[in-house]
Amino acid sequence: MSEAPQPSYSDGVVVFSSQVAGSVKVRKDTTRICDIFSGHKIPHLLVDVSIDEEGKAFMREGSGRNTLPQIFVGGMPRAGGLEELEEANDAGELAAWLVGTWGQTA
Repeated sequence: MSEAPQPSYSDGVVVFSSQVAGSVKVRKDTTRICDIFSGHKIPHLLVDVSIDEEGKAFMREGSGRNTLPQIFVGGMPRAGGLEELEEANDAGELAAWLVGTWGQTA
C-alpha cells in the first residue's frame, strides 16, 4: 500500500489555520476565507498546522509570523489576510488579488 502524496504548499492557494485554535476569531476567519474561495470555485488547500508540522514550518519560514489564519498563493504569503481578501472580493477584483496586483496603481 502506497502512502498518500505530500501536499504542495507552494502550488496554488493554501490557507494555513488550526482546527483546535482556541480563538473563535481564527475559526470564523478561516471559514470566511474558505467560503470566498469556494464561492468563486477557486481550488484551495486548507492546512491544519496543529497536526501538520511540515506545513507549520513552511508557513513560519515563508511569512515569519505565527498568526492564523494565513493565506499563501504560489508559495508566497498574502500579508493582508482576510481583510484584504474581502476588500478585493467586494470590489470584484479577486483575480487581481490572487496574482498580487490588486491595489497597485499603474
